[in-house]
Amino acid sequence: MRPTQLFLVLVGLLATVAIIMTIVAVANAPSFVTDPFTAWAWWHSGFGLAAMILWMVLFWGLLIGGVIWLIVALNRREVTAGGDAARDILQQRYARGEITREQYDEMRRELR
Repeated sequence: MRPTQLFLVLVGLLATVAIIMTIVAVANAPSFVTDPFTAWAWWHSGFGLAAMILWMVLFWGLLIGGVIWLIVALNRREVTAGGDAARDILQQRYARGEITREQYDEMRRELR
């Protein structure tokens, strides 16, 4: 698994857990109608506090991961397949007369 795929899988799992914990915490929160002073204190339960921490980790992880991905993507150079580049160089050397036909055939077999 490539690092990008692993990062996306971990972010997806973390987001899923954070969403579930948020739903559980809000569902167990006191109603605004019954007690207006504790209606916004849903995070005081264990699930709510853990959900807030997970959301914070998710937010900063996505932000930092996105910046790193952007830097790597912008600095990535176009790379051709190794075999194609090597064959092109070999053909150019043969065309310039730097190597003989036998050397060319032998090197081409090694590249396959």
